[in-house]
Amino acid sequence: MASVAVHRAEAIGNRGHADWLVTTKPNDPIALRWAATATFYSALHAISAHLVSRHIYVQRHDDRSDAMNDPAAGIPTDIQDAYDFLKRRSTLQDAGFHGARSALPDRQPVGEDLDLCRRVGGVAALGD
Repeated sequence: MASVAVHRAEAIGNRGHADWLVTTKPNDPIALRWAATATFYSALHAISAHLVSRHIYVQRHDDRSDAMNDPAAGIPTDIQDAYDFLKRRSTLQDAGFHGARSALPDRQPVGEDLDLCRRVGGVAALGD
C-alpha cells in the first residue's frame, strides 16, 4: 500500500502534468483528453492520501467510491461530487460521449476540472 506521502506526490505530479498539457497544447484534442485523465488521477491520489491518513486502504475505483461514501472517511458531499465529476469527465462520458474517446465535446472544461481537482486535493491537505 502506498503511503500518504506517495499519494500526495502523485496528486501533485498529475495535477502539474494536466496544467502543463493545458498550457502547452490548449488546442490539441488529444492533449486535452489526457489532461482530463491526469486531473482525475490527481483527485484520485488526493482522496487516497486522505483515506490512508485515516487508515482506510483501497485498491480499486469501486472500493474508493464506497470508502468515500462512508461517514468515517470524513469527505464532504461536495468533494464526493467533484471527484465523481472528474471521474466521468476523464472517460468523456460527461457531455454526451458515452465513453467514446475519438472526439471532444463542444465545451472542453479542463480548466474547470483543474479547479475542482484543487478542491478535492484540499481534502488531503496538499498545501494549495
